Amino acid sequence: MRKPLAEREGATAPAVGQLLAAALSRHDSRPALSVGGEVYTYRDLLRRTIDYQAFALQAGLTATDRVLFVAEPGLDFYACLVAGTLGAYTISVATPAPLAAASANLARHLQSVMVIGDVPSDLPSAARPALSPAQIKASGHRDLAVVDCGHAYLSVTSGTMGQPVSALVDAVALGHFVSWAASEFALTAADRWFEAADPGSDLALTNALLALSSGACLTTPLGRQRLRTATLAALNGTTVMRIVPAAGDLMLAEASRRSANLADLRLLAFGGDQLPAALPGRVLEATRSNARTVNTYGMTESAGFLLYHWFDAHHVAAGAPGATVPLGQPIPGVTARIEPWPGNSESETEKMAGVGELTIESAAVALEICTAAGKNPVSRKATAGAVAEFRTGDLVRRGSDGFTFCGRIGREVKIRGTRVNLAQLDRLVSDALGQSTCVVRHEDMLVALVESEAPISALGLAKSIGATARSSVLPQRVITVSQLPRTRTGKVSLAGCQEIVRRVDCGE
Repeated sequence: MRKPLAEREGATAPAVGQLLAAALSRHDSRPALSVGGEVYTYRDLLRRTIDYQAFALQAGLTATDRVLFVAEPGLDFYACLVAGTLGAYTISVATPAPLAAASANLARHLQSVMVIGDVPSDLPSAARPALSPAQIKASGHRDLAVVDCGHAYLSVTSGTMGQPVSALVDAVALGHFVSWAASEFALTAADRWFEAADPGSDLALTNALLALSSGACLTTPLGRQRLRTATLAALNGTTVMRIVPAAGDLMLAEASRRSANLADLRLLAFGGDQLPAALPGRVLEATRSNARTVNTYGMTESAGFLLYHWFDAHHVAAGAPGATVPLGQPIPGVTARIEPWPGNSESETEKMAGVGELTIESAAVALEICTAAGKNPVSRKATAGAVAEFRTGDLVRRGSDGFTFCGRIGREVKIRGTRVNLAQLDRLVSDALGQSTCVVRHEDMLVALVESEAPISALGLAKSIGATARSSVLPQRVITVSQLPRTRTGKVSLAGCQEIVRRVDCGE
């Protein structure tokens, strides 16, 4: 019989399940969720979580059995997530749209024994049986159980490189992170945390568990409403928001069409991608906000973020054009260093001096990581809470403000003997044109996809950039699109961009 975590001898730091259980009981009458206009209290969430725990017990599920919940967010969505995080089963959550597009990848990675929710017809039979949330009846149980299962949830993402990644998140490491982040962000039960990302993404899962563990109210819009970030955030009296930079761009676009006022916003946190220095200040100005700003760095393979950097949004906006906000310093319990990267040779340009691969040592690295490139899961840690080393694949440089992101190793290419960082080229072209851009390699040339209604030539692009880049590393071809393909978290999909170039080249 599994031993409740609360009875474990020698437990010194709470796992995330203990923090959630305490918040569910302590804040029973306060709002826990505001989803599409429907408000649920912590008492509502507690009772529905107990229903899911009782169902798991009756169904014979154990902490290691993998359950996939597929539906738009709501009381059942988060109750199923919390029950899994408390140890009833190994939980993964997804919203229907991304699941339909990647059902085969999810089924292969998760090896689910059960699916709950809106199951598309193309989901492979290996992921059955399936049932609806309505089939999980009120249990009549009154007690909440917390099980020492060692892990919190299984996160799945397509990744910016188009390679699906799943990561089994360490419950103890996540508990450490949640305790620290709640203190660092000064979270209280009075906060309203607005979730702009897809609720099934790794960033959104961390945000949700952090908010709920702190007794805050998690506000989540439905479906396409997530694209109307600024308006919805204003209507819901948001005090805290952590978004990807792409969502910041959407907020600016929305604020230009509507009078968005985020007067209650006290904390605006960014994460998940390279953060242009000018963006945070423009967001605060457009939404009439005086919020504090912080940049965070994390990855699917970690419990929470690993580096952070508080900054003055208006100060960094006055820096050099094209500058980015540093990733910052490691959070407590994380050690970060730069490992030499083979791409740095004596023949490289001075821009690559001091650049290497970011390597993390931390208990926050996931217990198990599986990518599409590997046939079997890769175990990063033998036990929960153990320290492990992980090479991130991110190129960074160390400065006075900590680490600065310089690109992904997978986005370093050689064109006619010259090494080009496509991430840096994206930013250079975007700044020159004032339009979102993604540069990809196609055969032996660079192709720029630009969000623009007007045609742009390669010569016109070169003139816009001027002398800030050598002609040998500029895109030789430009394709304009009404909208760049994006992942469910708002990042530009590199795989989608490659497919557009292929289709144009084939005349499709």
